[in-house]
Amino acid sequence: MENSNFNEETRAARLRRWLGTDETLETPTCTVHSSSQILDDIHSPQNISMYGFFLGCWFTIGLGILCFTSFWHLGGYILCLSVFHHLEYLLTALYKPENLQLDSYLLSHSTAYMAAIFSGIFEYLIEKILFPAFKGSALVCTTGVLLIVVGQVIRTLAMHTAKSNFNHQIVDHKSREHTLVTWGIYRFLRHPSYFGFYVWAVGMQLLLSNPISLGLYLYALNRFFAGRIVYEERTLNRFFGQRYKVYCENTWTWLPLIYPSSSQSTE
Repeated sequence: MENSNFNEETRAARLRRWLGTDETLETPTCTVHSSSQILDDIHSPQNISMYGFFLGCWFTIGLGILCFTSFWHLGGYILCLSVFHHLEYLLTALYKPENLQLDSYLLSHSTAYMAAIFSGIFEYLIEKILFPAFKGSALVCTTGVLLIVVGQVIRTLAMHTAKSNFNHQIVDHKSREHTLVTWGIYRFLRHPSYFGFYVWAVGMQLLLSNPISLGLYLYALNRFFAGRIVYEERTLNRFFGQRYKVYCENTWTWLPLIYPSSSQSTE
């Protein structure tokens, strides 16, 4: 065992010399804390398991409602929610493990977000019971499904393309590894992860044929992203300067009613 450790250290030392550095090579790691409790917001094995179990139950319930009841719109809604939050955690684990935490599921994103999810369900159920014919438009539901798929694919591609450069939170300090991503889907969309989420969220309300929630979602999404994008672009402009300005001049956000100027821009 001691000889094995020595050999590992020797190989690491040779690698450092080959790279021309004496610095210790560091591999990004996920921090998992020990805790004797559950659902205490600590990134512990039992909480990771509980979150995964909860989302798995939601997926199963959604699939059952989708396949075996007349409330199939609601089943699809619940199923898509489960897939979205699973992917947020999975992609962070794959590409940014050092940032991985329970918040990476985005389940505790904000009180307003959770309220929006359940208000959509509540509106659907009330209107389904009182005005069942109102929920039967094949065109509206099909459009919703298409937007959900397109939005999810775009957001997933954005996270896959950016890899370790992607963060759920805007960072105020540029790390040495931070790179301006201008390839892949970022060639066509300046903020593809935001655009993907926007399209996905609108599609979710169209799937449920929720006129009230749709209007509230559009207002909340535009207000949220208008402020976030302006702040993020100012930050990225500070990080990358002229390179980011040139990038902004050649790309669009494609988010309705959100027009950050290229002089402020960044992503």
